[in-house]
Amino acid sequence: MNRTQTTFPRRISGIHAPASRVTLTAALLGATVLSTSFLVILAAFKLALWVWAG
Repeated sequence: MNRTQTTFPRRISGIHAPASRVTLTAALLGATVLSTSFLVILAAFKLALWVWAG
């Protein structure tokens, strides 16, 4: 009984840990892509404004 109780949470955490790591990596990657695309759009907008004004 005690043996089953000790192996069960370990199995749960073993399943849980990679899933949270994947979620964290995906969120980080999404934030990076989002910020990069935002900077690219901002740079393009500034360039277009500079060309239009010049």
